[in-house]
Amino acid sequence: MKSRLPASLLLAFGLSAIIPSHAPAKYPPTEKKPVTDEYHGIKVVDDYRWLEEAGSPPVKASTQAQNAYSRAYLDALPDRAGVEQRLTGWYAKDTPSQ
Repeated sequence: MKSRLPASLLLAFGLSAIIPSHAPAKYPPTEKKPVTDEYHGIKVVDDYRWLEEAGSPPVKASTQAQNAYSRAYLDALPDRAGVEQRLTGWYAKDTPSQ
């Protein structure tokens, strides 16, 4: 029986060779909306709990902005097409039943 790595891990390995060690400095802004909870007498502030409302228009807009930023960065990598082609070939050969 073949051992298969999860697709996300294969992608991480593949892209790690071509992604620079630092990303561009200008990320899409994400608003902070602090919510405080108390657990066993300890107050914990979560600035991004509002992002858990996946269906809300503000979360959808934030997600779209983050996705657009990521897509532009990844699509601009010089070796991206080669990595995609190689991964596509690997996935075409292996199936979960093998």
